[in-house]
Amino acid sequence: MSRIAPLSGVLAVVLLESGLFSDPTPWVGAPTDEVTQWFGEHSNAVWLTSATLIAVSSLVYAVFTAVLTERFAVAGASVRARSLLQGAGYTYSALVLVGAGLYAAPAVTEVFGGAAPITADVYRGLFGLYNGVLDVFAPFAALLLAVTAAVTSFRVPVLPRWLAVTSIPLALLMVTSAVAPQTAVGLWVLLTSITLATRPVRSAVATTTRSAVAVPA
Repeated sequence: MSRIAPLSGVLAVVLLESGLFSDPTPWVGAPTDEVTQWFGEHSNAVWLTSATLIAVSSLVYAVFTAVLTERFAVAGASVRARSLLQGAGYTYSALVLVGAGLYAAPAVTEVFGGAAPITADVYRGLFGLYNGVLDVFAPFAALLLAVTAAVTSFRVPVLPRWLAVTSIPLALLMVTSAVAPQTAVGLWVLLTSITLATRPVRSAVATTTRSAVAVPA
């Protein structure tokens, strides 16, 4: 399981990106008549499927956070570092879930509440909230997760040095990229997930034992 569990990060990225790229709804900047016509003629099935993929990805991100935090705990990371990892990872997961809810709200209201198709103005408002949560605020939590993992890895042997160094610019891209902030998040999670799956688990006890043996009596 120590080799398989870290790959939850890969699964989370695949689910989230699948949900985002399968989004069938019209662009928020489309003309009002075009938006209104689209919602009047199209089924909500694909829309709800995309939202479900995003929601499930948030749960898998929570699993990845637990696995990552456990690796740092085994390696001897401080309680403060582990708390930051958990807090940042679970916050990111929660924000993705909120984003999925905002994204699905119009379709859910129409399918289960019998409401009329939403207007273009309402759609633009919800789209702004959805993007604000998913692409503006959630990446800040991902930044804290990546930076904490990177800085802590300079003291405990969890991430290799190259990934710890690479995590810093990737973390900055998460909150400065105006085009695809989730791409930077996904790239970091993929690199970290694959690295943890292929890198032997190093415990604090084993590291301390090796250091003691290396010191001459």
